[in-house]
Amino acid sequence: MTGAHSQTKARPIRVLCVDDHPIFQDGMHAMIRDQEDMVVAGCAYQASEAIDLVKSLRPDVVLMDLNLPDMSGIAATQLIRCAHPFARVIILTTYGHEEDVRGAIEAGANGYLLKEALQSEMTAAIRAVHKGGRYLPTEIAIRLADSMSREPLTRREREVLDYISNGLRNGEIARALRITHQTVKTHVRAILAKLGAADRTQAILTAIRRGLVHLK
Repeated sequence: MTGAHSQTKARPIRVLCVDDHPIFQDGMHAMIRDQEDMVVAGCAYQASEAIDLVKSLRPDVVLMDLNLPDMSGIAATQLIRCAHPFARVIILTTYGHEEDVRGAIEAGANGYLLKEALQSEMTAAIRAVHKGGRYLPTEIAIRLADSMSREPLTRREREVLDYISNGLRNGEIARALRITHQTVKTHVRAILAKLGAADRTQAILTAIRRGLVHLK
């Protein structure tokens, strides 16, 4: 040996890919294969598979799709983090709704990323959470901070908002909830104020963007 000690190469970050779309799975695998410090530890197409694989494979980072056939990625993350506190999870989704982001964080997710993110951002997120940090895209982090500073809707206001989003008028909402027409009007005014909306249409659009309602 020469004077310098030989260095042992660091163990690559082992990533479990969870998504029910084969094409996106292929994309994640290709992205990870391009990184010298990462390797695909396994893949799952359902939440139940992911839960079992985390137990058997003990991956360093889990890329978890938000919408899976058998349960949501948020519910799966909560189960995984309860059983395996060591697990690091990044939620992947098409939309950055504030309600989903908050739910993911409360479930124990370490990161939240849009599927449209560039490869450089996704690999940066993997490295960040592997080191014990958190990762939220700047735009989502700003919207989340803004939403957390606003007064939340009450349970009844959420019910009224759901009826509004389905096209019901005040009288119909009153009959459905068995409350007076005036009470509905009071709830609608409160909803508009809390959402910063000028009218019902704007309230619906804002609620959709924030993930408060999902149109069927």
